[in-house]
Amino acid sequence: MDVESGAGQAEESPVQEHVADTAKAQVADKTAPGRPRDASIDANVLAAALEVYGSQGWSGFTFGKVATRAHVGKSSLYLRWSDKTDLLLDALSTAESLLADLDEGPGSGTFVERMRETIRKRISAYFTTAGLALVRLMVENQAAPHTMSAAWQGSVGQAVMSTRTILQRAKREGALVPETNVVALGDALEGAMLMHFLATPPHLRDKTLARLDEHADALLAGVVGPWLSPRAGVLPSA
Repeated sequence: MDVESGAGQAEESPVQEHVADTAKAQVADKTAPGRPRDASIDANVLAAALEVYGSQGWSGFTFGKVATRAHVGKSSLYLRWSDKTDLLLDALSTAESLLADLDEGPGSGTFVERMRETIRKRISAYFTTAGLALVRLMVENQAAPHTMSAAWQGSVGQAVMSTRTILQRAKREGALVPETNVVALGDALEGAMLMHFLATPPHLRDKTLARLDEHADALLAGVVGPWLSPRAGVLPSA
């Protein structure tokens, strides 16, 4: 896929639409002096910022490139964001909900059902512009933690803790066996979801998303399955 030009991109998925909606809601709430309340312009800039950062990284992330991608004047960015760090933090915050604690607790089904939906949404999120930016952030935080740590903690770091929260709650409720190591299981689950995205060649992404239920079921059974108790619910049939 030509990220720079947008050529060949498929119709927006529900996850991508969710990112756009989150951006509009976020900028509509901003009341800082000197920052115009035009949610459509700001949301467009935040989406463009994710695209530029995802494709070019921190070194290629500039106000000029974001303005060009968003089809707005660079001065519009300076009216809203003090520097590119501020802009990137705002852009990444629109993707935070993709990595949030999607498990709503016992009232929303069995642990297996809730975990399956969490895995589906997380993998799907990685196959979006926001997801690519988050993967880029994971690498750059290791290379330049002093520069990228705040952005990492507010997005990817939050996702890691969210996954552990889901597992800790499941263990406390008896859905996971008592000997479950929540940190190790959470790391294995996070790694499996991320690796599923990284190991998929670009030309197979549409097929992968079309078989998302199957992939989520296999990951759930293989990674989480050995630690489930009878109270967790029934795993999907192979």
